[in-house]
Amino acid sequence: KRILIRGARKNTNNIYNYHTLINYLISWYKKDDCQSDELIVEIQNLIDEATFKNPNDTLLLTEYGKVYQLLKDSEKSKDYFNKAIEINPRNMAARYLLTRIFMSEGEYKLALNICDDGIKLKKDEVSINRLRFELLHIKDDISDDFIINEYEIYLSNFPKDNFIKLCYAS
Repeated sequence: KRILIRGARKNTNNIYNYHTLINYLISWYKKDDCQSDELIVEIQNLIDEATFKNPNDTLLLTEYGKVYQLLKDSEKSKDYFNKAIEINPRNMAARYLLTRIFMSEGEYKLALNICDDGIKLKKDEVSINRLRFELLHIKDDISDDFIINEYEIYLSNFPKDNFIKLCYAS
């Protein structure tokens, strides 16, 4: 871990080093049985360093949102994901994670709107489309005919999405 952090800090002008390291450390933290406070502080410090030089980097804002998810602070997570989406509406990772938070809170209409807005910008975004179909099935006020029609439209444009084919078939 220390070697990776030193490596990222050697070339502080390359934001990609920070992105990669932060993402890796967050994954490491999630898998860590102890979930060390030291590691989460180190992640926050790295994000702070990177954000100081790149305050509007939407991937860093997304990483901040992930950190606050780990800390179980969904309000701060939502703030960071929203800011990332405001700056770059095509940040599908932030959209996906924000949608998941709203789904966990039972805010399905808001979650569906986030997906719909993302799909308008990038029709072929698999994760957002799949999440949207999941939401369509959860919401009580959407008819089966509407959902079937949505499957048919999607599959006519993306016929190789076998996961959605299976969902449609069931």
